[in-house]
Amino acid sequence: MESEKSAWYTRTGAKAVTPAEPGDCGLPPVIPHAQAELGGNTNFPENSSVLYKCEKDFYKIPGMADAVICLPNNKWTDIKEFCNRSCEVPPRLTYAALKKIYISMNYFPVGTVIEYECRPGYRKKPGLPTKVTCLDNVTWSTPETFCDKRSCLHPGEILNGRVDIKTDLLFGSQIFFTCETGYRLVGAASAFCLLSGSGVDWNEQLPICTKILCPDPPTITNGWITNERHIYEYRQVVTYECKRGFILTGDKHISCTVKGDIGAWSGSAPKCRDKSSIPLTSSPRPSTTNMPGIEVSLPPQKHTTINVPGTEVPSTSQKSTTVNDPASKHGPDSGTSTSSPTTEPEEKGLTSGYKAVLYGVVPGVIIIGSLILAKFLWDRGKSGMKNTRTKKIYYKTRENNKESNVLFHNLNEADAAPEIRLPSDKL
Repeated sequence: MESEKSAWYTRTGAKAVTPAEPGDCGLPPVIPHAQAELGGNTNFPENSSVLYKCEKDFYKIPGMADAVICLPNNKWTDIKEFCNRSCEVPPRLTYAALKKIYISMNYFPVGTVIEYECRPGYRKKPGLPTKVTCLDNVTWSTPETFCDKRSCLHPGEILNGRVDIKTDLLFGSQIFFTCETGYRLVGAASAFCLLSGSGVDWNEQLPICTKILCPDPPTITNGWITNERHIYEYRQVVTYECKRGFILTGDKHISCTVKGDIGAWSGSAPKCRDKSSIPLTSSPRPSTTNMPGIEVSLPPQKHTTINVPGTEVPSTSQKSTTVNDPASKHGPDSGTSTSSPTTEPEEKGLTSGYKAVLYGVVPGVIIIGSLILAKFLWDRGKSGMKNTRTKKIYYKTRENNKESNVLFHNLNEADAAPEIRLPSDKL
């Protein structure tokens, strides 16, 4: 057949084409699942070579030829089928790596099994397989996580500081170091759990926390610090005082504070000022307040007669003064003695409100004085007799076998002084 004259097959089964001319091998044989790289040539003289490349999803079988050469007899060298289906390169795992015998492999036909081993910083989980297989669909089986991270030891505690563990202490984790307020960190601020020999360890040592000190507090002229120290730590307070004759102005106390990791005082020092340089404050002038008038009605006073001992009591005329407030009204006058009303001039600053107070105070003082006098006479052991009809009290006594009577009248609302009436034989 004509078609059979244009192509022939090698002993290996590769399809070849009939040479066009003597000394020319013609086109190379066709290889299943592979493509010849002809480079646009159609004639291939003696010793010409052609390379093949596997098609997509097929891989070259290791150890098999993937090229042909044109021989002097115008024939290509024998070549076998060298492309086959294969899984891709095994997956890369973060916690495990291929064992060395599999690292250089690039052909993984269906059914191929490879094995992993845990990376440094990890340890194998007991009972879990470390192998994967190329499946019929030319994909790798999915392994379980068969390696765990190793853990660093707890770093310990920092005096006057703390260790801040954000996540955990496992391989690759980071921890942070801080100091309490008033202390300064000396050393690394963080550390990583990294490889160390065949295990893991922290790459930094624990830092230390040192006290933050304030500079010496400022001194003041004409004063001193009452509680001086050699060093001043965070939150310590100093107190200032002044010499005799000086007054302290400003804050008496300042404290040691922290700004960042530097000690600083909470404020400036006070000052001591000479007392003589400070002006004295003048006393405020009295002020007069006009109050509205208040009506005051005084009840009528009862007359009281007191009989005193027979001792001679000189009779002196009593003068009464009544302060009349135009804005005040009084009840009826029932007293036995009266006085002409007098009014204090308003120029003296006495207001109607004050006048009302005066009306209440003066009678009270007089009544109290009268009671004291009565008590005095009573204590002298003298007897008294009350006239219920006239509501007068007579106190009787005998001196030189003579009886003496004294009549005592209470003030009425218009009286300004008590009235004492002596017996007629004593006047």
